Amino acid sequence: MNEDSKQKLQSVVKNQWDPSSAITQFLAIE
Repeated sequence: MNEDSKQKLQSVVKNQWDPSSAITQFLAIE
């Protein structure tokens, strides 16, 4: 994972912790 992807994932987590959304974002990054 590159830094930009990490920042995007962190933004999702900070803005609204929704497990399914976070997992979807993580899988999309991968």
